Amino acid sequence: MELTPTEYAVLVELSAHAGIVVTHDQLQLRVWVVGHSADSGLLRTIVTRLRQKLEDNVNEPLYIFIELEVGYRKGPVDKSNEEKL
Repeated sequence: MELTPTEYAVLVELSAHAGIVVTHDQLQLRVWVVGHSADSGLLRTIVTRLRQKLEDNVNEPLYIFIELEVGYRKGPVDKSNEEKL
């Protein structure tokens, strides 16, 4: 699978903090170089493209989760707990 340098940087950042919500601001500070910034729309587009490349079904993600109005979180999901409920 081919990723753009920015997609790769976002994926690395989310993977480095797997299971923890990374805010929009944190991603923007850690991925874009000083003097360059991305608005939330660009970040949303990059994460959408990443999910399309990584997920079998973007409506049932296993790897990248959206935390509404906060940021993103890297999985994977442990579905073993769901079966016990």
